[in-house]
Amino acid sequence: HASSGALRGRRVRRALELRILRSAAAWRAARMQAGAGGMIALDLFSGIGGFALGLERVGFRTEAFCEIDPYCRAVLRKHWPETPIYDDIRTLTARSLRERGIHPDIICGGFPCQPWSLAGRRKGRDDDRDLWPEMLRIIRDCGPRWVIGENVPGLDDKRFMALDGVLADLENAGYQA
Repeated sequence: HASSGALRGRRVRRALELRILRSAAAWRAARMQAGAGGMIALDLFSGIGGFALGLERVGFRTEAFCEIDPYCRAVLRKHWPETPIYDDIRTLTARSLRERGIHPDIICGGFPCQPWSLAGRRKGRDDDRDLWPEMLRIIRDCGPRWVIGENVPGLDDKRFMALDGVLADLENAGYQA
């Protein structure tokens, strides 16, 4: 007998899976439309490049990273030596990207999970490490066709309604979420 929270979690995951499947045809069409050069990605909270690696394997081209951790930046620099790496999303601007000729078709990022993690203090939006508003600012200012966000299950905690807030923010910025 499943708890109501587990059942809700399965329903949310299933709804997201269905959205992804419905979007797959549009995604393939967008990739085809981008041509041989591939779509341009901006990778935020890049870590050591997991999103970039996966996206590049299906034809995307990562044009810039943003990562605050020095070790992770060194790994990125080793594997993508020609790709600019910005060190702080709070100072990154769409203008600075445009000045380098970067106009992303997709923005991806695993915004910091500490505010929502079941293992953390769970301060939610009151946590100064909540950088979703910064990611949203970049999304709004750059206006990519696609957005990929990744986070922990705690983002869907009923106390915070954070997942609902993220989805509402994206819808208010003109995205189907």
